[in-house]
Amino acid sequence: MRAHDATPTETARSPGALRDPDTSEWLVAGQPLQDAGLRDQITAVLGNVAELVPTLPAPQPRDVLSQDAAEAALDQALEHVSAAMGATLPAEQLRMLADHAGVLHELHRALGEVRLDHRSRAFTRVQEALGRLREMGTVDQAIKAVAGEVVSLGFPRVIVSRVTDGTWMPEAVIVDGDQDWADAILAAGRAQPQPLDHMILEAEMVRRRAPMIVHDVQNDPRAHRPIADTSHSRSYVTAPLMPEGRVIGFIHADCYSIRRDVDEFDRDVLWMFAEGAGYAIERTVLQERLRDLRDRVRGLTDSISAAMDEVVNAEVEMARLDRATTAVTQAAASAVVVPGPRLRTLLTRREIEIAQLMATGNTNAEIARRLVISEGTVKTHVSNVLRKLRASNRTQAVAAVSRLMQLEAPDR
Repeated sequence: MRAHDATPTETARSPGALRDPDTSEWLVAGQPLQDAGLRDQITAVLGNVAELVPTLPAPQPRDVLSQDAAEAALDQALEHVSAAMGATLPAEQLRMLADHAGVLHELHRALGEVRLDHRSRAFTRVQEALGRLREMGTVDQAIKAVAGEVVSLGFPRVIVSRVTDGTWMPEAVIVDGDQDWADAILAAGRAQPQPLDHMILEAEMVRRRAPMIVHDVQNDPRAHRPIADTSHSRSYVTAPLMPEGRVIGFIHADCYSIRRDVDEFDRDVLWMFAEGAGYAIERTVLQERLRDLRDRVRGLTDSISAAMDEVVNAEVEMARLDRATTAVTQAAASAVVVPGPRLRTLLTRREIEIAQLMATGNTNAEIARRLVISEGTVKTHVSNVLRKLRASNRTQAVAAVSRLMQLEAPDR
């Protein structure tokens, strides 16, 4: 059994997927009475009572096929027995009626236990189904998983839909044992996405924020016509997927393939499951968004790392160029700042030393350490060099010294 994977190109029914509607009379409505032994006991007692009480109709097979029908048949028999015991009858007949009344009450009690056990097991199945929805990778996987779990609750046909921008669209369909029919139902629903306006049943469900049971689907003008026509559904239950009060989708389910009309208990079971399934799908949506966000952050991190690598590489290259520039400057300075006669005429020996160190890029503090003099003395010498060479700054002073040495070059 698998949920059909929807594709955008599905706009037609699959070949061979059409089915003729089942127009026969269905004998079961509501929860089936699956205990064959109890069914036989009820049928036998109803037959015996009918022989004693002529006003009671003879039992029919359908009277014991469902829990509700069996309970109604027992109640009817008890009413007829009580009425008969109020009449004037022979003592033996009254005793027999009293005995049968006791048996009817006992069967009624046994039926109540069966009903209670049936409900308890149904609720347990819901809890187990929700437990299996905890870990799902993607939203599509979550939707298909939800559809499969609804089947495990006893619904042979399931449609799971999503609501987006006020429109609901089937996303997964299961028809137990008939994949072609599932394909056809899904295609019919996806070919005509349904706006949630006041004309359809699902809009009422959104307004009420509650599940519903739909009877006589084929004659209900508010039903989704393409899906109703393709599925031939007679009755179905549906519940909203509604985490935090926001409707994000629907679950529709029926029992068409086992020829049973759904009842209020089916509706309640589906609603219980849908309440938890909505959170499971919403959690998967958030997980998918978180994964996408992590991927985006990882991409940004990779980009930042690459940019940082480029910055580091650029800094390394700049440092290399700085070292090369310093070496060239020092070589040029040593070659140019060779004191000639004219330079010695303008500057003192100490000022020439200061000019040489200025040419190699030394600061006043560095010059002071090199020459073992105070920084204040260095400042005085630098000022004298600038004044004598008529320079506004250290760069102009170094350039002036270089020009003087170039002029004196032929004399060397």
